[in-house]
Amino acid sequence: MIYIWIRKTLDWQDEAAFRAQLPSHLIEPVDLWNDCFKLPFHLFRERLRQIAALNHSRVAGVTCANWDAIPEGALVVPVDDDDWFAPTLGTSLAGEVDRGYAAFFWPSQFLQVPLDWRHEIGRIRRRIFPATRPVWLCTTNNYAMLKRPGVRTLLEQHVAASRWYLANMDTRIKNIQQPLSLMNRTLASTTAMDRKRGPLARQKMLLAFHRYRRIYSRPASAELAWSQPYREMMATLMEELQ
Repeated sequence: MIYIWIRKTLDWQDEAAFRAQLPSHLIEPVDLWNDCFKLPFHLFRERLRQIAALNHSRVAGVTCANWDAIPEGALVVPVDDDDWFAPTLGTSLAGEVDRGYAAFFWPSQFLQVPLDWRHEIGRIRRRIFPATRPVWLCTTNNYAMLKRPGVRTLLEQHVAASRWYLANMDTRIKNIQQPLSLMNRTLASTTAMDRKRGPLARQKMLLAFHRYRRIYSRPASAELAWSQPYREMMATLMEELQ
């Protein structure tokens, strides 16, 4: 049994409920978004959730469920509510579970605009030297673990999961070589909106907006061809974001 577990989501259609749960450091960036664009931030996030939900529904051999509905011993694949999986995720993992593995990871793939110059340099380095080790082995949705006592924290926090994987690599952990997921780090992602990286000025947001419109208009690579329908949905959404 394989389950997709969405760590956290909100009723994005309910602006009052969304505002009540908005961290203080994101209030100003969200207000800036609403000042820049006709489509409010919370409704943009709802559209992201809908695209991801469609993607999840097309993954063969998996069930989407809340944590309490997932039985002990089942394989749990964590994800945020705006990221995508390959349709072969379930079938790729099912055979490996039968071989006795308890945890899995596969290459991280990102669809994003660089967050800053350091991020851009890191991306360039990985293109030139593909063997460059990523900062974190586990990212948003490139790993899975059997549901056991104490595992939820690792599924919630990819940094903690990365440290656990590195410390237990000689145990029943399977490295799957093909990418089975794509992290859709959008203009509205928490990482992109977070002011901890510096003031988020109107000019900076609009520059990122135009760069995002370009990346969604590009075709997917051969290994991520399954993501093309969702890229096109994102391109349409970005066209609507006037």
